[in-house]
Amino acid sequence: MTEKLELRWPGKDDGYALVRDERTGDPVRVPHEEIQPRLLIEQARYGDADAENMLIRGENLFALKSLLAAGFAGKIRLVYIDPPFNTGQTFSHYDDGLELSLYLTMMRDRLILLRELLAEDGSIYVHLDANANAHLRILLDEVFGNVNYQNEIIWQRTSAHSDTHRYGINFDTVLFFSRGEGFVWVGGHHEYSTTHKAKYKPDKDGRLFADFDLTAAGLRNGVTGKPWRGFDPGTKGRHWAYDPAKLDVMDADGRIHWPRSGKGFPRLKKYLEEMPGVPLQAIWTDIPPVNSQAKERLPFDTQKPEALLDRIIRASSNQGDWVLDCFAGSGTTGAVAQKLGRKWIMAELGEQAETVALPRMRKLVAGEEQAVLSGLGGFGYYVLGEPLVVADPKLKVPIINPNYDNGLLVQAVCLQEGFAQTGDPDFHGRSGQTYAHVTETCVTKTYLNRLTRRLSEGEALTVYCLKSSPGLTAPRNVKIKKIPRDLRVRYESR
Repeated sequence: MTEKLELRWPGKDDGYALVRDERTGDPVRVPHEEIQPRLLIEQARYGDADAENMLIRGENLFALKSLLAAGFAGKIRLVYIDPPFNTGQTFSHYDDGLELSLYLTMMRDRLILLRELLAEDGSIYVHLDANANAHLRILLDEVFGNVNYQNEIIWQRTSAHSDTHRYGINFDTVLFFSRGEGFVWVGGHHEYSTTHKAKYKPDKDGRLFADFDLTAAGLRNGVTGKPWRGFDPGTKGRHWAYDPAKLDVMDADGRIHWPRSGKGFPRLKKYLEEMPGVPLQAIWTDIPPVNSQAKERLPFDTQKPEALLDRIIRASSNQGDWVLDCFAGSGTTGAVAQKLGRKWIMAELGEQAETVALPRMRKLVAGEEQAVLSGLGGFGYYVLGEPLVVADPKLKVPIINPNYDNGLLVQAVCLQEGFAQTGDPDFHGRSGQTYAHVTETCVTKTYLNRLTRRLSEGEALTVYCLKSSPGLTAPRNVKIKKIPRDLRVRYESR
């Protein structure tokens, strides 16, 4: 038996997931097999009609399952989440004082699905505070692997303050993990300090430059060890960092700073305007929080500044990449992704999906004269459909949700069983060389023959039906599945 290092807690392996009741927001324990993907039902569309961006209102565990079923597995380049911190504080939009074991179960199940959604070169950033950081670091190690841990970022969110019996806590942490080894990394820089800029002096054209050594340590016998323009690096126990031909080109381009006396050595000019800035480090003190006077302030207690998301999205994605936030809150992730030309998906359970995030994104896309990239200047607003299979309220046996007509039934079964919808009147879905047909009609031999005549060699068919003729047999390349008995998930209580 192979043992592994892992975090243990009561109820970790009891087969239950934690979801939020979509009416009350209260946490509810549900068997894993009852977590069904739901239909993503578009309620409205704003801006560019072809935009793929999505704002989803609903429980994020169902939303993530639905995105996987809809074909987003391995498509997301960057995940940023700002989940409840399990602090015991009650905000106006979140009650995040979950018992620790329930909190860990909640996060574990979502992290597993987020990993499935991430591209092989994708990354995840998890925003936390001191109450949740230690537990989530171990949990992320377990889900993503310790080898994929990249950074713990410290964000100083407030200035110094006094805590009565301990050191003041004025920071959050952001844990940065990759999906695998070859993850996208653009990185970033911030502006040089005033002290550093003072080291640069004006050139003849007014541009500011600083000069740097053109030599490197050690003697060489080749051309880089020979004198150039009368200057011999060997006298200093060094050699030229570039070969003479390259030095000639650099001089012709005005990149060599010549000494005014014969005592110095020529040096390399680097212009301030061409310098990227200071490489970002893991402690961020230059991004202020969203306070009551901030222009971007919205009626949401845990709103994060756009500058924070701007830095993360720029560092770990490129234009056109998918960015996902399933604890969307006020919608900062989508707003910044939109401005930076990324495609985005946000999910949010609470009413703030409609009262905060939706108005914010509508205003943003309406105010854009032109999207950064074609096809990104809009979004769809979605809600989660009802579960396909539910329990009969009296008999407590699984039945098809009575609110599903045949059109919705086709969509739901194809989503549930992993078939891409085709629009074909007979072959409603397709997965590889296998087609799906969904019907509420009783399937007879004649009915089945009509479908199988359309199959080509090497193709197969699965028929999903409520009932079929007694004793009906099917060809070897045809399966008949009864709804809901033969579906891959159990029912949900209603």
